[in-house]
Amino acid sequence: MTARADVPRAEHVGSLKRSPELIAANEALYVPGHVAIEAAERDKGADALYAVALADTRRVVQRQIDIGLDVVTDGEFRRYMFLNSLFDGITGFSSEVSKTRFKAKDGSVVEWNMQYVVDRLQQVDSPATREAEIMRDLTDARFKITFPAGSFLALPYNYNEKLNGHAYASHRELVEHAVQIEKRLIADAVDAGCRYVQLDFPIYPFLCDADWCDRMDRRGYDWNETLELALWADREVISGLPAHVRKAMHVCRGNNQGRFVAEGPLDRVAQSMFSLPYDSFLIEWEDKARTGGYSALRNVPAGDSVVVLGVVSSKLARLETEDALLRELDAAAKELDPARLAISPQCGFASTLKGNPVSEDTQWRKLELVAQVARRYWG
Repeated sequence: MTARADVPRAEHVGSLKRSPELIAANEALYVPGHVAIEAAERDKGADALYAVALADTRRVVQRQIDIGLDVVTDGEFRRYMFLNSLFDGITGFSSEVSKTRFKAKDGSVVEWNMQYVVDRLQQVDSPATREAEIMRDLTDARFKITFPAGSFLALPYNYNEKLNGHAYASHRELVEHAVQIEKRLIADAVDAGCRYVQLDFPIYPFLCDADWCDRMDRRGYDWNETLELALWADREVISGLPAHVRKAMHVCRGNNQGRFVAEGPLDRVAQSMFSLPYDSFLIEWEDKARTGGYSALRNVPAGDSVVVLGVVSSKLARLETEDALLRELDAAAKELDPARLAISPQCGFASTLKGNPVSEDTQWRKLELVAQVARRYWG
């Protein structure tokens, strides 16, 4: 099968395992419990972290190129977690208000601080611009910069009159303001040389999770209104981007030390979600018992968008086989033209600082496998 030269077939989601030195440099900057830069950290400056990150970025960029990935990243090495291209650039939030429970199939749980809006947001930096400048100077290869999805704050739990009602008259106003800030941050990265933007963690998996939907029902939240706001945000955040910039959405179900926050098949939202004007949709499909099968692909409309099958686990150390992955591609191709498919791991290897329970060596072997399968399948 011949692949279109402009379509990335072998890629990864963004984050890579950090070295012990890089973890230590991050921990020296971020106050314990803070998952983004707040006032206490901002005054320190990040020069020491960036110096370590630059050396490690050089190493991993070349490794990705040698492996044969079609898109490379800086590993998100300058971030404590994947959301920091937004939250390290703004004020008006706290890491000490809201917690999320990440769960594993064995029942174990990790409780994690999440950024919660507690005042009117204000842009004070553009951290992804530095990432784009570094990548532009390091390589001629196609690279991507990741941001939170426009709909990241669209779940109604992100608005609480007691906590942020003084700053925003409604939940929609909060989301609209955050989207406008993020559009500026993305534009800055594009001006710095980024030609591929990926938006992570839209809320659609939560709208397909029975537990999350039950909680919404009990609190009187309207599912359809939430979906409508999410769709608006995910369209608006990429509106106006130049045509030469590839726009991707990673439909993440949560990824923290091998754990997740949402499960269930995407069929309920598939038609609406796949109608969004993104060039690529990276979808987690490594565990059908948790994510459902490929029936959602029947809702991909005619056009040129590509669905990237996240069938290689970044959560588990077990190494998949080429033949097993090829069978997954064949199964998905029964629902969607294989010319509109690609392959990747299901999520990053280190969406949060310490990463998933997968060694760096296993990470590289999995990424090599992604590139090998892509060459074998699409030529």
